Amino acid sequence: MRSSANGGPRVFRPAAAWAIAVACAAALACVPPSRADDPPAIAPGVRDMLDQAARAARGNASGSPSMESPAAARPESTLRAMLGRGARPAQALIRGVPFVGWREAAAHDYPRRDLLNPSAEAAREMVLGYWGADVKPEAFAELIAREGRDGASLEDLEASLARGVPTLVYAALTRVAHPVDPAAALAIGKVLARRFDPRNPGPGSGALGPMIPLVALRALPDTVPNPVRESIHLAVRVAIGYDDARGVIVLHDPSFGPALELSRADFETMWAAAGRRLVPLRLGDPAAAAARHANESYRARSADERGAECFVNGVALAADGRGADAEAEYRRGLALLGLSPGYRHLLAFDLALALEGQARVADAIAAAREAAALVPDDAGPWRLLTRLYAATPSPEHRKLWSEAANKLRKLERDRHAIEALAAALPADFFIPSLGPARGWGAKKALP
Repeated sequence: MRSSANGGPRVFRPAAAWAIAVACAAALACVPPSRADDPPAIAPGVRDMLDQAARAARGNASGSPSMESPAAARPESTLRAMLGRGARPAQALIRGVPFVGWREAAAHDYPRRDLLNPSAEAAREMVLGYWGADVKPEAFAELIAREGRDGASLEDLEASLARGVPTLVYAALTRVAHPVDPAAALAIGKVLARRFDPRNPGPGSGALGPMIPLVALRALPDTVPNPVRESIHLAVRVAIGYDDARGVIVLHDPSFGPALELSRADFETMWAAAGRRLVPLRLGDPAAAAARHANESYRARSADERGAECFVNGVALAADGRGADAEAEYRRGLALLGLSPGYRHLLAFDLALALEGQARVADAIAAAREAAALVPDDAGPWRLLTRLYAATPSPEHRKLWSEAANKLRKLERDRHAIEALAAALPADFFIPSLGPARGWGAKKALP
């Protein structure tokens, strides 16, 4: 699959065909790249090794070269080789990168907010906050074109993190599936024929829009633009660390919280789906920044941030036809202590749909009733209850069916129900049907 000409995200235009993409800057600030005579600062544990190797390469064992010595004394190719998998530290964590969530970024005014989702703005703010830099949003496109790179490897990413440079990565939303625009889903369905049917995506509320399994996306020919890189559904994260012993990559994820740990295998799958896009963002002196933030640590992810991950992963699994696995994710989320009513509602409703798909009607009714009680302004659970009660006729269910049908009719006539729903549901990822009500995804500013 091809991405845009300059490697940036493709801008989705609702009024145009999905494949018409204009390269869009992905949420980053920019400063001029490092000069050839100003090599990147190296993580402290690697400094002596690099100095020794540089001296040996020059055939001069006397004297210790400065880290600011000319590039001729330490060629870039030699530096890159020395920062390979065998030379970098076994673990690295960049402390002090401030976390900015989707919800916070969505409340800020930023350019092209009708086309570029808040994860990009969140990533920009995180990086600028770490370096203490003040860079205008107009510099985004220049940074992406100049500093970004497609087709990078994990070794490239980890070398950047070992140098103390927070690094932007594009990746699919989950390891299983990624949301796309409905027009893109129809086009992909036609291209893949039997491999993906957008009209039968599996049991689910559709809160995230059409979700296409990554295995289907991998089957697309190179002539089809990569929908994972479309700006309206782009998932932008900031990589801040890794740990070889535990096999994890550490990310600030605007939807799922700070210092999220993903297995290398899961991260590879998600990253590859977006073309292995890498943007290292050195906007200052890494050694000075590390000293400033040396005593800082990251908070634990909240119940809602963990619940968001469970919900989105469950929706992706359901789209891939893995109903039992989806059910397990929903139940894992519902078991979280301190989960907000909005997340309990989302998890309970999609759990009810998953149970209906398994013909477990009594369990589905219980989950749907919980969802309806948590957020009464959502027509979805009431619609599901009318269907479930009709499938199991009894005097009690006929009465309950009538109550649910009446509630559903009122909601369908209520012009303000969508605003009430937008206020009740979480705002940590893109729910297409609520975009206009929330002032995002539509050409109007937030109030």
